[in-house]
Amino acid sequence: MTSIAMRVVRFGLRLKGDKRTARSAEAVFAHAAKVQAKGPAQPPSSLYKDAYISSTEVDGVAYWTVAPRANVAARAKASIFYIHGSGYTAPMVSFHWQLVRDLLRRTGAVIHVPQYPMAPDHTIDDVLPTLVELYLRQDENLPRLLMGDSAGGALALAVAQQLAERQLPQPKRLILIAPWLDASLTNPKVAEVDKRDPMLGSVGLKAAAQAWSGSRSIDDPLVSPLHADYAQLAPVDIVVGTADLLHPDAEVLAETAKAKGWPVTVHTYDGGFHVFPALPWLPESKEALSLMADLIKRTPA
Repeated sequence: MTSIAMRVVRFGLRLKGDKRTARSAEAVFAHAAKVQAKGPAQPPSSLYKDAYISSTEVDGVAYWTVAPRANVAARAKASIFYIHGSGYTAPMVSFHWQLVRDLLRRTGAVIHVPQYPMAPDHTIDDVLPTLVELYLRQDENLPRLLMGDSAGGALALAVAQQLAERQLPQPKRLILIAPWLDASLTNPKVAEVDKRDPMLGSVGLKAAAQAWSGSRSIDDPLVSPLHADYAQLAPVDIVVGTADLLHPDAEVLAETAKAKGWPVTVHTYDGGFHVFPALPWLPESKEALSLMADLIKRTPA
C-alpha cells in the first residue's frame, strides 16, 4: 500500500513540472544545456562530518572517493562504485549525494563516485572505457559492488559486461535503483505507466538515448542492457517503484534472467516514483535503504 507521504510527494512532483523537461527532444537538450552549464553538485558539508573525501579527474571524468570517518558506526568491508543517473544529459544533483551519504551511514562502505561527461556532446564510447578503468582502481582487498540509478544503472550493467568481455572478475553484486534497461522503451506497458509517472517522459528519454548511443544502435546491449548476454554477469538486485515508467522493463529482465539462470531480484514498491530512495524520509525509502544496506553488509568477501 502506498504511503500518504509518497502520494503527497508524487502530487508535488506533478505540480513542479519536471515531466515537461522530457516532453520532447528540444526540451531535453535545452534542459541539458542549462544544468550542464551549472555543473555537478559537490559533496555537501554534512557529508564531510561522516567521511574523508578525496577527488581527482581521469580523462575528463571527475572522481570522488568517500571513506567513512571513525564516528560512522557501521563498518561494512566493501567498496562501492556508484554511477549516477539523470538521463545521460544531466550531472549529479544534491539528491545523488544524499543517497551516497545515507548508504555510507548505514554501511560504512567506501564509495567511489564518478561524474562522467554527458550527451549530447559525449557518447557511451567516450565514457565507458574510463568508467571501467576507474572501477578497477578500487581496493583489491575489499569486495566490490556496482551500484547505479536510472541511466547510471544501465551504465553499471555496461561496466559489468565489459568486465566479462575482458575476462575480469565480476563485482560481488549489482544493486540498481530504477535502471534504464531498454533505451528504446518499446515495451507496451511503458506507455501505460508513462501516464502516471510524475517525472519521466518516454519521448525525451528516447532522444537522450539516441544521442548517448553515438554510432551504436540504441538496442546495443551496452546502451540497452536488457539485450545483454547474462551468462557471466554478477547477481543483480533492483529497487523500483510502480509509478516509474522504467519499472516494466525491470520485470522483463527478471523474467528473462530467470529463464537463463541469472539471479536477478526485483524489489518493487507500490506507488514509488523514479529513484524515490533519494528522499530518505519517505516510509518506502527507509525500507528500500535498509534493504540495500543489508545487501551491502551481507556481501561475501
